[in-house]
Amino acid sequence: MAQPACSCSPPGLPSGSVGASIRYASNTECIELEGPFVVKVTETPRTRRRSNTRARLIEATDALISDSGRTWFGVEEVCRAAGFTRGAFYSSYDAMEDLLFEVYEHQNDALVERLRRTAEPLLGTTDVLPTDRVVRHLLEAGVTDQPRIALHAALVARAAHQPDIALALDARVERLREGLQEIFVDLIAKTGRTLTVTPEAFTRALMAAQAGASGQFLSDRAATEEVRYLTAMAVVEGLSA
Repeated sequence: MAQPACSCSPPGLPSGSVGASIRYASNTECIELEGPFVVKVTETPRTRRRSNTRARLIEATDALISDSGRTWFGVEEVCRAAGFTRGAFYSSYDAMEDLLFEVYEHQNDALVERLRRTAEPLLGTTDVLPTDRVVRHLLEAGVTDQPRIALHAALVARAAHQPDIALALDARVERLREGLQEIFVDLIAKTGRTLTVTPEAFTRALMAAQAGASGQFLSDRAATEEVRYLTAMAVVEGLSA
């Protein structure tokens, strides 16, 4: 049976060109059709350069937060750290908040990946694991997370007076929750415990507890880590049986 011609070709791409090799290029992507169903989409050099620019700006800003302890920077300071001019910044972002949100997402993704790597050896065993061991093992992955916590606090402060920032921050926190939830739920299952609330509620409670505990005893890291452990254990034991 003959295949129907596609009627949703990009602008300038002829429809019904089944079996042909067709190339459509725009400022942002290159689309190649080879045969009736194979589609290749590749970035143009311009898009690739912009992506690389954003990556370097994110990396430079993340390093500035870690090195300086600050969470707000001028455009020129960030560009200088990344080796760019102001034009490179404004070709990628409209404002500093836009960059900081991408840095926050980058930090969140790194946290999820650290937790996933930390959880792998625990999830790989067939043994039932002690709850305190699982909690302490999990918390170790967040020990180096102070820059992310600092940036989160700064964004929360700005969100209190700017509804658009509040909405954007809520979306990023929810994305983080989605990344953490499966890891948390799987680890709780390894202890033989069963959640008494939904996975979403459990994950949000654990995230909130850790956010609060991380702001305690700022001059005493050991005391802070002990509070983090106690609050994590309280959430786990209080919301599972």
